[in-house]
Parts: sequence; structure tokens; C-alpha cells
Amino acid sequence: MFCYYGYMTTPVVISQTALSHAVERAVSDVDAVRTGVRAAGVSDREVLEVLEAMLSLQRQVNGTVSVLMAVAEQRNASLGTANTPLESVLAASGQESVRQVRNQVFQAGVLAGRPRVHEAAAAGRITLGQARAIRDVVEGLPDALARSQKDQAEELLLVAADRLPAEKLRGMTDQILDQVAPTAKDTAEQRAAKTGVAGSAGDGAAVLPVRRAGGRVDRVPGVVAGRRWSPAKGPGGVDRRPRLSGGQRMLRTVRPWR
Repeated sequence: MFCYYGYMTTPVVISQTALSHAVERAVSDVDAVRTGVRAAGVSDREVLEVLEAMLSLQRQVNGTVSVLMAVAEQRNASLGTANTPLESVLAASGQESVRQVRNQVFQAGVLAGRPRVHEAAAAGRITLGQARAIRDVVEGLPDALARSQKDQAEELLLVAADRLPAEKLRGMTDQILDQVAPTAKDTAEQRAAKTGVAGSAGDGAAVLPVRRAGGRVDRVPGVVAGRRWSPAKGPGGVDRRPRLSGGQRMLRTVRPWR
């Protein structure tokens, strides 16, 4: 059966099942909101209340679409029914590229690895962006942590997501480790080595980013050819090194100051 929904220009084939009837009712209800919002007698308060409800619904729909993508991909549903990759089926309208859809399917599969997070997104409790941030933080925790500790970290992040956006959640690794595994936190030296930010390397040497041939950036301690990096200050405590911008410091060839 071909069902045309609102402004959609591509016919969607939906078999008559309980799930398809639920989708039809949901689309019909959204159409009623769309056509009724400008009707006479609708108050400003009602517009705002409906807007908030629709934003919550949008989170639910986005999350549920992600879950459906993961399920369809896991089952190889499109190959089994249409002998076509899932991304090609979903991009058939031409409104999104196959590459865009492929990325969405991939992200859905990644989130499926944290079922509680994925379900929270599908329930509209969190956004997909928050879900990805939570997943990335949990999967980035030290491998030495037990499964129960990672599950606890996941729950703490889900609670935090009630009040924090995705970018804030991504920066909560240390706070989470403080609660689930304080001894597993990186030292200042380990963090410096990972981020490439100059800092103590344990013996007073700095950790510095170095641009290599081919554009690769390596990180090396601030001891080169037996020489230690030093302020190299001259008479009166004046630094004799040339003043460089941040970009120049990143790209210059590393040589010890004499």
C-alpha cells in the first residue's frame, strides 16, 4: 500500500501491521498540530506548551529512528527484502546522500553497543548528541575498569544529561572517575602526553607537539639530543628566545635553545 504523508514527495510502502498503524496515527496527529497552530483561538501559552511537547516528541522520533536503523542493519533487513544496502534504500528519495545515511546507520550501530543509552534516546529522555557523548566517555574509560564500574559511569552520565548538553558531558571523564574509580585517573604527565599540551614530563622536561614530514604530528619530551629545554634568559632575566605565535610554535622545527 502506498501512503503519502503530508509534504512527503516520495511514496512510502507500508504493510498494514500494528507498527504501521501506530506510525499512521502519529503522522496524522502531527499534521493536526501543523494545521491547527495558526487557527483562531489558540493562545500564546498553548503555542509554547505545544512547542515544548513537540521538541520532546522530536527527541523521541530521532532516537527511535536510530534504534530502527540499528535493528534493520543487524537483521540485514534491506538485503533480505530488497537485495539492496540499507543506506541505498533510505536515501532513495534523493534528499540525503548515501554517504550521509551510511554515517547515520553507522552511528546507530555504535550506539546499539550501549543499549540503555540508546533506549534513553528513543524515549526522548536525552538527545542523540548526548547519547553519543555518553557512549564516547564510557568507552574511553580505562580498560582496567570492570563492567560494573562502566555501567555505573553510564548511569551517572545519564543522570547528568538531564541538565547538561553533549559538550559538557564529554568533559566529565575526571568527575566520573572520581566517583567510580579514583585510582584509575591519568596523571598530569599522561594527560599531557595524550593532548600534546606542554607540561611537566616528570623530570622537568616539557611535552611538545612536533610537525613531521607528511603532516603528522608527534609528541616528544622537551629533551632533544641530550639538551634540556630551558627559559634561556639573558642578562636581567630577559628571555632571549624569539616571540612566536601559537601556530608558529606548533609548526616550527624543534631545536634546543642554546
